[in-house]
Amino acid sequence: MQENVQSDAINNGIKQAYLNTIEQELLIIYDEHLNNLGLNAGNIPEKNITTFFPMKGNLYNHELMVVGRAVNGWEEQITTGELLDNMKRKDYLRQTYLASQPQCPLSWVTKARGGEQYNTNRSAFWRVIHKTLQKLEIGHNDKHWPSYIAWSNLYKTAPYEGGNPSGKLINIQQRHCAAILKKEIYLFKPKRILFLTGYDWAKDVLNKINEFQINKEFDGLAEAGGQFVSERIVSKIVIAKHPQGKDESRLVDEATMLFNS
Repeated sequence: MQENVQSDAINNGIKQAYLNTIEQELLIIYDEHLNNLGLNAGNIPEKNITTFFPMKGNLYNHELMVVGRAVNGWEEQITTGELLDNMKRKDYLRQTYLASQPQCPLSWVTKARGGEQYNTNRSAFWRVIHKTLQKLEIGHNDKHWPSYIAWSNLYKTAPYEGGNPSGKLINIQQRHCAAILKKEIYLFKPKRILFLTGYDWAKDVLNKINEFQINKEFDGLAEAGGQFVSERIVSKIVIAKHPQGKDESRLVDEATMLFNS
């Protein structure tokens, strides 16, 4: 099955050299995920959707992976009904994958500072990531600080027009998103994983992954801590509230204190 997916991927313009074993496995699960959305198109309120593939900065040093809820609008779009067309689905998957493969796929965060359409300076999400890197002394003096992280989201598919996925879209994609997240962690091998999602958003996904061990729960902005433990990797995890409208300095202090404990 892996050979077939690799062959399909190459025929659709993905260079074989890009595909290590875990990336091949990711593409398999992504294809299953998108096909499942197509099979459930009649139950999904969102008709125009966009899908996110995880990104790793070109200065990433395995120190920090950040996980958000879902993208708030993204580049590639497709309708849920089109996902049952094998050629359209695979071409869409190819475009989604290749969008994550520039020399530094996270350089857009720096370029969008002060942007008119989307200004990362005004994003609490990206401000908190920057402050966390500063606190942990990871590329903190570098203007290219976004390039030091790996970035993903709990839910890979969201409305193309923006906003969080509906409850129905969340439920339909949850199982595949858990499987994808697990593969991402094996791919990126982070020492730390920061979930800027809220524990209420994260728990249903994390509960589907046996390697996650939640050791502590708190009443603060950093709501839980624990580990991802497997034979291949051990990562410290912190689950914090989504930073929008929160005391960002306090959130960063609480999260880094958990990472350092």
